Amino acid sequence: MYRKIKQGEESLANYKLEDVIVSTSTNALSARTICQNEKRKDSFEGQGTQGSIMLVNLPNDNKSDGRTRNSGAPIRQSYSVDCKVGFIEKVQAALDDPGLPTITTPTSYFRSLGCSEHDVTTNVGRYGKWSKPDELEKLMKKKIANLKRVRTGTSPFARLESVLLAKIKEHRKKSRRVSNTFIRVNALQIFEDLKRDESSGYHDKVFKASTGWQRRFIKRNNLRYAKRKSGKKMHPNEHVKKIENFLATLRFKLLSPPSENTTVYELWGRFRPEHRFNMDQVPLPFVVNQDYTYTENSDETLHIKCPAEALRKRQFTMHIVMNAGRTNRKCGYIDVVAKGKGLRVTKAEREAWDNRVNFFWQKNAWVDSNVMQDLAKRFIEYKNKKLGEHQWVIMFCDNLAAHVDNEVKKIFGNGKVLLVYFPPAMTEVIQPIDAGYGRSTRCCIGNELDRWLMDASNLEKWEANMTASERRILVSYLVGQANSKMMSDVMDDLRIGCFERTGCLITRDINVELDKKIKPLGGNCFFQSTNGSTCF
Repeated sequence: MYRKIKQGEESLANYKLEDVIVSTSTNALSARTICQNEKRKDSFEGQGTQGSIMLVNLPNDNKSDGRTRNSGAPIRQSYSVDCKVGFIEKVQAALDDPGLPTITTPTSYFRSLGCSEHDVTTNVGRYGKWSKPDELEKLMKKKIANLKRVRTGTSPFARLESVLLAKIKEHRKKSRRVSNTFIRVNALQIFEDLKRDESSGYHDKVFKASTGWQRRFIKRNNLRYAKRKSGKKMHPNEHVKKIENFLATLRFKLLSPPSENTTVYELWGRFRPEHRFNMDQVPLPFVVNQDYTYTENSDETLHIKCPAEALRKRQFTMHIVMNAGRTNRKCGYIDVVAKGKGLRVTKAEREAWDNRVNFFWQKNAWVDSNVMQDLAKRFIEYKNKKLGEHQWVIMFCDNLAAHVDNEVKKIFGNGKVLLVYFPPAMTEVIQPIDAGYGRSTRCCIGNELDRWLMDASNLEKWEANMTASERRILVSYLVGQANSKMMSDVMDDLRIGCFERTGCLITRDINVELDKKIKPLGGNCFFQSTNGSTCF
């Protein structure tokens, strides 16, 4: 009465279907897993008596079928070729199973699953229709055709896209922005050029540079939309020659002993890691890291309270000094340059300042030559206390006008500090503080401010009008806490890593493993050749 599926060469034996039973009832869904040996007498969990039972992953009738108010004749459900073939296979497998002698017809099979008589009739009708010789032959042909169909992922405008991709790469090599408009406009222009060329095969095609095409083009070519990392005019890789010359001078001249009486350390030359310092200035607003917050999706007018909006701009300047030493050999501190002259600061306020931070004064909170001279004297005192008066150290710094002041050079020279200036217009690439230490310090200050605001009394004071004196006292505490955090043992790798990446911790002798770590901000390791040796 019922035709059994023959096991042919394109056989469905390899077709695997999850043994999940899905109810086709309008208001009920029952899912059960059939035992591996498919003996129906083992039954399954959560058996119900309502609804017809299907052995395939047919779409669930519980979902809306588009009828208004669910009235009228239901929309006919369509099933894929795989669903139909899998359904027939399951029924046939049960009929051929010698371990199930009671199942001899599709009717007995569906009854063994606990279906109602109405649903048994529905499923038997489906099996009878789909398993007819003509219908089954059509299903097999479609299934084989689906198996042979291979999507190549190529575009009908492959030549156009290859030209466009080359143009994008050339544009990005010059660090220029590639926008959605750039892609679409250039795509249309390239299409028009190809269309005029009869040999290109584009003369009878239509191309609109649609959003869908753009999305597929981006996916096919592994492009992504990303935020810029640097606002500088040139990419670090464009400074390769200057960086190599600078580090070659540092390795073969500055780290080499000027005389036979100079102390030379193995591997490091004249200056060990704890003798290598970097100083730089980092702007500091009073309201730090208070621009983002968690809120409800319905909050359209997002606002975050602070003492005054003007305090989100620079109010102070941090003068950061740190070395590349580890554990008990590390050195570092932060001084603060505040606005004003400091003439009306009371003794009570000075006593309330954090003793880990020194204040200096300038009209605009900038580091000018006069302030830098005081900062230089402060460093000499600090160096003599930590390392001794007779110990030479090296200080890396940028070409700020205050740094190259002759009086400042004289103060550092008399204190046995060798000033090394970075090449101009590229300090963001090879200065350790700019390689992440300065940003991390500001983040620590923001975190400390968040902890301080957890106190209710502090929060009330914050939202009220704080005086300039109160703000300076708070800043001294936040900066002192942040510096203690940055100089802790857990932050040694971050601080020393900034020296290693920028090359300021370069060795006197060539060391391939350590030279591999020299990777200026955003650039690649270009100090190693293909044969494993260093470039200099």
